[in-house]
Amino acid sequence: MDVVASIDLSRNETGGFELAAALAVAMAGIDQQTAERVVQGARAVCLYSNAIRSNVDVSVR
Repeated sequence: MDVVASIDLSRNETGGFELAAALAVAMAGIDQQTAERVVQGARAVCLYSNAIRSNVDVSVR
């Protein structure tokens, strides 16, 4: 499995800062449906994902 994370720091409408994350996930030999289930499961139990949920926009492709 390969994961590449890109993090964006930008200004929000109140002048503060906000983070966004884009994750590019590749799983050789795994079909798309299975890969999506694995990623969803990982996001459900990951301490970091739980800590930033609703605070950081995270996209996965």
